[in-house]
Amino acid sequence: MYLKSIFSESTVDTQDPEMSVNNAKVSTKFIQIYEKLKAMFSFKISSQILELIDANRVMLWLWSFLVLLFVLLWSTIVVFYKPKFQLPNSEQFQLLSLNHPAEKFDREIEPNFPGGWSVNQPEEMKLTLYFVWGIDPKDTGYGLDPHDNGVLQFDSGFSMSNPKSQKWIRKVCTKLRKSPFYDEVSNSVSGAHYDSCFIDTMVKWMKRDCDHIFFKNVTYKPCCKISKFPYEPEVFQKCVGTAARDVYRTPSLYFQGDIAGPKFFVFKDDNTTDKNGQLATFSLRVKTNISFSLSYDKMRDFYSQVDTFYQNEILGSDKVPKGMENGFFVSAHLDFYDLQSSLLNDTWMSVLISAGLCFAFLWIFGKSFCIAVGAVLSIFSIGKLQYMSPVIINLNLFKSMISN
Repeated sequence: MYLKSIFSESTVDTQDPEMSVNNAKVSTKFIQIYEKLKAMFSFKISSQILELIDANRVMLWLWSFLVLLFVLLWSTIVVFYKPKFQLPNSEQFQLLSLNHPAEKFDREIEPNFPGGWSVNQPEEMKLTLYFVWGIDPKDTGYGLDPHDNGVLQFDSGFSMSNPKSQKWIRKVCTKLRKSPFYDEVSNSVSGAHYDSCFIDTMVKWMKRDCDHIFFKNVTYKPCCKISKFPYEPEVFQKCVGTAARDVYRTPSLYFQGDIAGPKFFVFKDDNTTDKNGQLATFSLRVKTNISFSLSYDKMRDFYSQVDTFYQNEILGSDKVPKGMENGFFVSAHLDFYDLQSSLLNDTWMSVLISAGLCFAFLWIFGKSFCIAVGAVLSIFSIGKLQYMSPVIINLNLFKSMISN
């Protein structure tokens, strides 16, 4: 009955034309009054704001500059001093919270079961170092193309035939064996000693008899025990190739795919036949007692330890002979550390370059030094608080590529 009465009343109202016209007139008057009041109120407010800005223009610019300067200083302290830009410092990537089942499995359960890949398996993930001479350590590839490795450039001044160089490289091998990161067990396994320090292998090989056991007319001179270490340059040039050939004839069971030692020029072009068979590079392979880790601090400490040892014990203790000055060390296990170090140390440079280019374009096209400075301060101060988000995304993408 209640719904019926409402329906009947609404029907009566809609059927009365005079009442509908009166309601329309009243609503129109209310709308007109509202529009007038809104126009008067907004005009007064806008005029007051403009008068206030015009009267305090200098103070407004000053306070705006101070606010931007405070944000700039605060963001600089946060990004570059404390807590500053921090990289992952865990043994594995962490994408979820520590109490998540997936993270608990990676950190607590998986390392306790053999058979699966884990960074806690030291025997499989020992870091390997290469000390190389004869190659110019310059990246000739296109920096914006990760697939462009460039062209290998040889050190034209490299020479190892000098007796002083031979003695010096043997001392280097002795110092590496005494280094704190040298793994005696890994470097003493079957076949590893051949390329861990090839000069020692060559000295042992040169102690063979000068005459063949069965064929008396076959002689090995001068690559035999009549030559004493250090060898004359002509003897070394001739025997190092023969020694490498005989040692590398060992069954492949004794060698890994990353054989170090001497490498030689082999050309098919007639114009370069004068270099055929000459020593091109020489390298030492050292297996360390440090396991690979995704922790930036751990890998940084390892790199600093090796670099300090190389600078002090190899380059600093004895006078480096001529032809061996441009050596360096490298490792395939340091790629991710290099990526982390680049993100940590080169980001501020990219921020400064982008801010400088922005300032130059605004000053040239805007023709106002003050506007350019204010715009760059605001972009630089706010942008420094946001530039770390692409870095986090890139690290997550890198983990996804590793997992795939």
